[in-house]
Amino acid sequence: MRDKHPVFDDNIDPNTTIWRYFDFPKFTSLLIDQALYFSRANLLGDPLEGSFTRAREAERQSLLKNPPDGQTRDQLKKIFQHNARISASMPNSTYINCWHLGDHESMAMWGGYGGGPYGIAIRSTFRILDEIIPSQIKGANFEGTHVEDPIYIGRVKYVDYSSEIEKIPDEFNCFAPFMCKALAYKHETEVRAVFNSPSYMFKNDSPRGLFIDVDIKTLVQSIVISPLAPEWFKSVIENMCTKFGFSFQVEQSNISTLPIY
Repeated sequence: MRDKHPVFDDNIDPNTTIWRYFDFPKFTSLLIDQALYFSRANLLGDPLEGSFTRAREAERQSLLKNPPDGQTRDQLKKIFQHNARISASMPNSTYINCWHLGDHESMAMWGGYGGGPYGIAIRSTFRILDEIIPSQIKGANFEGTHVEDPIYIGRVKYVDYSSEIEKIPDEFNCFAPFMCKALAYKHETEVRAVFNSPSYMFKNDSPRGLFIDVDIKTLVQSIVISPLAPEWFKSVIENMCTKFGFSFQVEQSNISTLPIY
């Protein structure tokens, strides 16, 4: 049973369709490893991943101009620097697996993550994802013992990072910066599975990503081929699935259907 977490909005209809868009090598990895890949947050390609809106800096500057009673400007600076150092280390120890929430294919998602003419998307539901991803993962050795790192799943919020007024909700929770993205990504309607391994904080050798074993046969309801793919690519994917022991339904993208005049 997955624990509830205030930062993770899981108030999603369990039967809602979710998608994961792949390029061909990543899809091949899914079949071979039968596992979902959780990427280290600072390698996802978004420079704002794990950061805060400008409202945080505006608040700091305001406090530095008028320090609260009992605190000096220098004390506040040290506190802010300490907190910033911890926040900046979090993307190095946080791991994320991303999905697109929506009833239909997204051309924007094909273009951004679908791997061009050799792209594949798998279709599943939120309920299935929540059920097959374990609630915990065995963490790295931390101070002589192995810890269990909880895995949470929820809907991403989209905020204005240039705003000096809008803050990240629950911004003092360590997961909060990883469940928000800039408005420019709003079309992704993203659902994320996230965990943090504290033992990797402040280290330069943390893994670039981690695989978590899941039941792929249960996860994949169907496979959709990119609308940019050549006609022969569908049979390649069907043959690959058969070779690895899967009988997935493989469909051509409905975006590429012939027009009716």
